[in-house]
Amino acid sequence: HLTRVAADFASLAAEPTVRLPQTRPSMRNHWQARFLTSVPLSGSAPEHYFRLPSWPTCRWRWLEFDHPDGYGWYGAFEEGEIEGWTEVVPVSETDDEFVVLSAGAPYWISAGTHRLHYPVLSQRVSKVLAVPEHALVVAGEDTEVLVLSQSGLAFRESIAHDFVRLTEARGAEVFGIAEGCEISPDRSFVINAISHAVRWL
Repeated sequence: HLTRVAADFASLAAEPTVRLPQTRPSMRNHWQARFLTSVPLSGSAPEHYFRLPSWPTCRWRWLEFDHPDGYGWYGAFEEGEIEGWTEVVPVSETDDEFVVLSAGAPYWISAGTHRLHYPVLSQRVSKVLAVPEHALVVAGEDTEVLVLSQSGLAFRESIAHDFVRLTEARGAEVFGIAEGCEISPDRSFVINAISHAVRWL
């Protein structure tokens, strides 16, 4: 009897170990953000206000943040100086962070926690382009090009006589045009968001 039991255990030990596949939590950013054309109905969802640190304008842009699990909230972002410079940009595909450009004022926020990572640095940012692989954002502000990270301003340099116009992002590089004046023509450039090197094209 003991011999048969020992044989049974030996046969079990010889069975190959079956490893079940481990499911890892998805790291994809499932949040969606969109501008509203009017003030939302009070009480329909939590509301959070984000104000300028100085020189308040008392004008607001409302956004709705939605998640597939049914949770959502409204954000009111105080406007900067230029009404037409307004957009919302996801920072990357693997987190819940967005840069909200509210009439020239850029707000870096986390949708899941409603957290503003640092006070608004400017009220005259015309365009923001994300570098998703590195969670960086390149912005144009008047004659300057800026690189923003989760912790704040990483780089700032004046490269244009009149205006910096950003056009597209490819990998870690962001392309744009440094607009000139009567005595200085426009020049195309590319900036590496990681090294901050600016190259003229």
